[in-house]
Amino acid sequence: MTCQFNIMRVAGAIGLLASTSVAQQWSAPKPGWLYVLDVGGAEKGGNIFLVDPREGEIKGALSTAYHPNFGLSPDGSRLYVIDGPQSSGNLSTFDTQSGKLVSKVPIPDRVVYTVRPSGAGVGFSADGRWLFVQRMVTISPGLDEHSLSIVDARSGKLFSESVQLPGCGMARFINWPFGKWDIAAQCSHTNSIRFVSMGDGASRPKVKDVSLTWARQEAADGSFVANGQRVTTSTVMDTGRNMVLIMRGGGGVDQLDAQTLAIEHLAADNWQTWQPPGAVAFSPSAGLVYVGSMAYSQLLLSSGLMRSISVRRTNDWTEVANVRTSLPFSTLALQKDGKILYTANTGAGSITVIDAAALAETKTIGGLGRPSLILIQP
Repeated sequence: MTCQFNIMRVAGAIGLLASTSVAQQWSAPKPGWLYVLDVGGAEKGGNIFLVDPREGEIKGALSTAYHPNFGLSPDGSRLYVIDGPQSSGNLSTFDTQSGKLVSKVPIPDRVVYTVRPSGAGVGFSADGRWLFVQRMVTISPGLDEHSLSIVDARSGKLFSESVQLPGCGMARFINWPFGKWDIAAQCSHTNSIRFVSMGDGASRPKVKDVSLTWARQEAADGSFVANGQRVTTSTVMDTGRNMVLIMRGGGGVDQLDAQTLAIEHLAADNWQTWQPPGAVAFSPSAGLVYVGSMAYSQLLLSSGLMRSISVRRTNDWTEVANVRTSLPFSTLALQKDGKILYTANTGAGSITVIDAAALAETKTIGGLGRPSLILIQP
């Protein structure tokens, strides 16, 4: 049975911080602290805020250039920031304990998002050895060539070979924890995944492509569905079952066997809601997936911001709860222990802290510019 809740702000527990609360000095992050990406605006760069969610305080800030994105190494020791103009971007490496710049690598022709990112812009191999950044070169109007630039994290140097992503469009990185492959790139235009293996790093990377299921071209009400809405929008790594949940915007779900890469159908698209990229957080210990969404009928009016969170069991995809948030949000993040959920409220300049068990908002932390993504210190 599905329980319907309206998330109410807990009296006395909401702390809204002014932008002047940004710490002048960087504090060494503790496990569970947050890195919040402020994308800035057309006239200025952004920031990466270091936030202590327990105390509701900003503990540090790194200024960025135009259209930033980031990634956090698997062990939490390095923060990678990709920013700057598309034609002359840079990948900067920061030591997370000190906040100091370690190195910088030019990444020309880096992919630049239009409004805000829905996923981390730097991908990693499971051992942290290799970094991946998407590039795009416009060959002619309407024809773009996509590829992955590869950086050796040990030396900080670009790998001599790049990996082509034919017809990919904007990719989402799938950091692959199952072995054999070092990274997977989920391509939005081709609705496929390209797997990449670096091997020993001395030869050309190996690749394998897996085609994903397209939703039907007709929604439940008989209306036509554009190709851009028929594709996969999110993936969830279920390491306990060696499975990857593959989720489409219209609500459809498949699962991919991490060893054989075979795909099995789980749930059909119902088109009652729209689940945009960045809408999913997973609790392995509880076997629950938190899925952000908006009413499909409001898709064109929502600016891509979500107002509700559906809670689903991974073993049978049953919805066990559905909550409505007090603020529209762009992405979700979940602490590793599955106890605390966060929403990035881009328009409100804040993040919301939610008790995942009680499904209650406990705190709102503001003064964060235009927060779009949240990464968590392991």
